Amino acid sequence: NDVMDVYAAVSGDAGATFSAPRRVNHLPGDARSNAEQPPRVAMSESAITVIWPSRPEGASAIRMSRSTDGGRTFSPAVTIHKASFTGARGWQSVTAGRDGAVHAAWLDGRDAEPMPAGELSSGRAAGGHAGHGSGGAHRGAPRQDVYQAVILPDGRITEAQVSRDVCFCCKTAVAVGPSG
Repeated sequence: NDVMDVYAAVSGDAGATFSAPRRVNHLPGDARSNAEQPPRVAMSESAITVIWPSRPEGASAIRMSRSTDGGRTFSPAVTIHKASFTGARGWQSVTAGRDGAVHAAWLDGRDAEPMPAGELSSGRAAGGHAGHGSGGAHRGAPRQDVYQAVILPDGRITEAQVSRDVCFCCKTAVAVGPSG
């Protein structure tokens, strides 16, 4: 999980050519990503939205930036949940609705009990699943819950818990139905 930047290049001709890459995160080194938890992109008629895992000032976070000019510039990144939460955050997903709202989901450890020092690095948490679903799905791993947020075009964010006590490494997915 090296600290890195997120870049976007946009094509207006079905992928034949692309714009010069533009840095999405305004704070250099703001992204903390890997092959399992890459930045995610959602596109609508009005915006390109990118979310990514980060560790600003050492706290795990899901960050977001938007471009409303076709990828030429991106807004300063925001954290899509309360920035002071402790615990791990990741496995994020995102989609855009027809109304311009962005919907994100992620695994969140804000309600996890603190792990004893060295327990995660010892491998005890890795692969210690008792099964998927709720109720002990993560034996030996820190507790994770699924949270979702709706980010309106004006920047207002509402957040809610979707599920409790899920597997520590299950990927999330989010979609918007025809009725929004």
